[in-house]
Amino acid sequence: RLKCEETIKKVQEKFSEDLKTFRGALNQEIQAMKQDFEELSHQADLNEYETVGGAFEDLADRLNRAKNSAEVVNRREGIVGWAKSNFKDISNIKMEFTPYYTLWLHARSFFYRKSQWMEHEICNLDRDQLKAQILDTWTELQKMEKVTFKNKREAQIVAKELREKYETVKPYLPIVYELKNPG
Repeated sequence: RLKCEETIKKVQEKFSEDLKTFRGALNQEIQAMKQDFEELSHQADLNEYETVGGAFEDLADRLNRAKNSAEVVNRREGIVGWAKSNFKDISNIKMEFTPYYTLWLHARSFFYRKSQWMEHEICNLDRDQLKAQILDTWTELQKMEKVTFKNKREAQIVAKELREKYETVKPYLPIVYELKNPG
């Protein structure tokens, strides 16, 4: 029985030590994500849509993994009877991050889809989907430019430039809409 208690105590100590290490690594990752987001949020060159959009996607994955890790840490802290760590910074970063992420996803989407819209056969286009993609994104970009990024100069520039790019394809919508009229 004594040997069993000693083994349990060693396992608990190892578990606690591993938990401290895991929690420390998570806190370091949170700080790194804050710094990475800060740097990414100042990107203003729309021509870098691939690089910046990819970096935002990577950061989104890291935020999701950090959120999952935080839940694991909190469950394990409950197991050993510790107070749960506060990982609100993950939620705060994600809340501030989301509009930027959306902006750069729209940028990547535009440049990927533009060739489909402009160069492929019109019979392959879904007129309603095309109209929704262009007009909904244009409206969202206008809101980002005027409201969301009102005091964020770099992001506001990107939103404006991207909105203007969407405006260049808007004149083709009535043509596509009529040519693809099922009637």
